Amino acid sequence: MATDQTGLTADEDLSQDISGGKRLENDSLHRHLQNNIRSIMNSTGAAMRILDTDFNVVLENDRMKEMGGVEAEGATDLKCFDQFCNPEVCGTQNCTLKQIVDEGKEEIRVEVEKESYGGRVVPTELVSGPSATTTARSSPSARRSGTSPPGRRRRATSRVPSTTSRRPPSK
Repeated sequence: MATDQTGLTADEDLSQDISGGKRLENDSLHRHLQNNIRSIMNSTGAAMRILDTDFNVVLENDRMKEMGGVEAEGATDLKCFDQFCNPEVCGTQNCTLKQIVDEGKEEIRVEVEKESYGGRVVPTELVSGPSATTTARSSPSARRSGTSPPGRRRRATSRVPSTTSRRPPSK
């Protein structure tokens, strides 16, 4: 209910039916929202991507594609560490995805050199944090693979991290 406790509209319901809007099916709505998020990500000037807990790039902006040297979004044969990697981080306990999901860290900020898909070394300020909370039952992407020993039970709740990379300011 759109009411204001004090002022001209106090205790008045100003909501109304809007019937002229466009209804979208789930797939169309998903693409529409994804495009809106990508537009926001592109407007920042920072390289940004959203990962699932299987190290897949779910969504990335143009700057990430440029810095990473390859389009990894939706690729079945490329993981986040294939696009942009640091051997002291990727595949270790220092992996930002692992720290966010397994250790519950809310934000990670680190300056690190990352190697792009094409072999170019790029100094970056990496900022990572969870962008949503899902349950393993409701989201197939909430499953982890490739980093845990077979048969190990995983947490029912996982966080899907968002990663922003940008070059640190010149000193």
